[in-house]
Amino acid sequence: MKKGTVTTIGIEDFKANSHIIDYVDDDFVVINSLENLPNSNDTVRLNCFLVIFCIEGCVQLEMNTKTYLLEANHMMICLPTAVLSHALISPKHKISIMGFSTRFLQRTVKMDKETWNTISYVYNNPVKYVEESDNLIFKLYTDLIIEKINQEPQLYYGKEIMQYLFSALFCEMIADLKMNVDHPAEAKKNEGRDEAGGLYL
Repeated sequence: MKKGTVTTIGIEDFKANSHIIDYVDDDFVVINSLENLPNSNDTVRLNCFLVIFCIEGCVQLEMNTKTYLLEANHMMICLPTAVLSHALISPKHKISIMGFSTRFLQRTVKMDKETWNTISYVYNNPVKYVEESDNLIFKLYTDLIIEKINQEPQLYYGKEIMQYLFSALFCEMIADLKMNVDHPAEAKKNEGRDEAGGLYL
């Protein structure tokens, strides 16, 4: 990604690139490469909720003018309106990216004090190390989602099934983040590295 005109991207923009994306519908997207982001060579502003999970290797990414380094088992949570740029990846890397539409967020998220506290926490601590126990839970969700994506033939209630699976994963993630808000000392151990000088290749 490079600096220049800031392009706003939402789920509808991913749909235009559906031929290189693992899954996309009106509310959700699953991709396995930063290069598959719409306008990936530009600075982009998100009109969606994006989760980037580093499985192997390293990813360096600038968000809201601050540089973050993701290593294995780290995830970055990008809130709507976040500005992403300057993505660098190690030669041997594996990532998973899931996006949730703002419409889905409005439908699902209860905007109370607890939620605002969680949003504030995520804004200030967007990178989180995923503990092995949490990683197992998230892997079960993502494996099931991928299994359903690849299922042939697609079920009659396929879209509804995907809605519930993505909703369950999202709520599980928010509940986990809420625990970090409630137990900040423990969460401090799991914060990601920021202002990285470069990738460890």
